[in-house]
Formats: sequence, C-alpha cells, structure tokens
Amino acid sequence: MPVTPDRINFDFDGDGKPDLVEMVSHCGEGCFDTVRFESSRTGRSYVFTSDEGWVGPTGEDLAKLPKPNLFPSPAIYAHRFAQAGLLLFLFRPAPGGSTGPSVTILSAGKRLVHKYFEPDEFFLDGFIAPQPGRSWRMIANIETSEAFGDERLPNVELKTYSPTVVYRLGRAIEVDSVATERATRKLYNGYAGSKARQDVVVARESPSSQPYLMTWPGKQRIP
Repeated sequence: MPVTPDRINFDFDGDGKPDLVEMVSHCGEGCFDTVRFESSRTGRSYVFTSDEGWVGPTGEDLAKLPKPNLFPSPAIYAHRFAQAGLLLFLFRPAPGGSTGPSVTILSAGKRLVHKYFEPDEFFLDGFIAPQPGRSWRMIANIETSEAFGDERLPNVELKTYSPTVVYRLGRAIEVDSVATERATRKLYNGYAGSKARQDVVVARESPSSQPYLMTWPGKQRIP
C-alpha cells in the first residue's frame, strides 16, 4: 500500500522562502522513519532514515527544551542556538535492543543539513542558557548503569558507573569536561570520566547515606 508523506513548509536555510520537509512513515502511527529536506536556496535534498523510527518529544522532554519550538509540527523540535545555529531534534528509541530513549540531532544551515549528534541511550536532563557570546550547554544522563549485588557486601547497593555528561553546543558538539566532572561529582561524590564504565561502581551503604565510587572488583575508593 503506498505511503503518503507528511509535507511541511519550513524555512530551514534562512533565505526567507519556504523549504520542504517531508516525513514518511513505515513504522506505524505516530512515528516516521524517513525525513527529506529540500532547500529552496540550493535546490539540494537531504535524506535521513532511522531503523528505530522517530517520534515527537514527550511532554517531559518538552519541559526541558528551550522555547520556542520553531518547527510548525510537534513531530520535530527545532530551535536556534547561539554558536550552533538551527538544530532539529528527532526523538527515537535507543538502538541495540535497549529499552531507553535516544535522539538524532540535525544541523540545518544555508548550504547543508547534516547529522550533528546521534548517541546511543540518552536521557535528556536539560539545557543551560549561555552568557552573551558563549555556547548553549546540554545536560544528559547516560543511563547505562546496571544494579547488582555482592554477597561480600550484603547491605551495600551497587550499580555500574554512569556519569552525567554536559555537552557544549558549538559548530560541533563536544563534551564540556569541567562541567561534566562538576555535575558527576555532585551526583556521586567522585569522578571516573565522561563515559560509562563496568569496572567502576557506585556504592551506597544505606538509602540515607552518600554514594561513593570504587573500582570493581578491586574495591578501591575513587575520589
């Protein structure tokens, strides 16, 4: 059965003329798995596909995104960020059988639409508005931690290390290492880098106690 695309006019290349954004669904109601951008400035088309399918942001995500959404449909969130320009957020399930969410972020400019960021599992936590002349920052929890128990530590809650990561949104996206360390230390009272690790665990000896980090299985405290 032929699939009818959803066509929307949206000036993403900044020439004051309507460009075409075409969304096609083969993944069921409420999602789309192909999106095509056709620029009135250059006449070029840019096509992106997703195996998982994209959906519009949930109410929880919308509450964390800067206002306003410039895109005329709730299927895509678009906002113009200082230093980064126009970014389009397409929300999707994480790949690889994970049950968590993720996102595809596209960058749209005068001459090009391209993938800006496409992580695996990704829980959006919020944004930090910049001072004049600085970049926006995006905060995310990379929730790949796994809880487990150990009979040698019967009363200690254990889970693998999963940091809070702060990204700087410039012409390219990059990890803000100083802000990432600060946010993760606030969460865990220690820091073991900006990537999830299986050889480091977060330990908590009671629900009311402060968590701490240690190597696993070495059990050496990490400051």
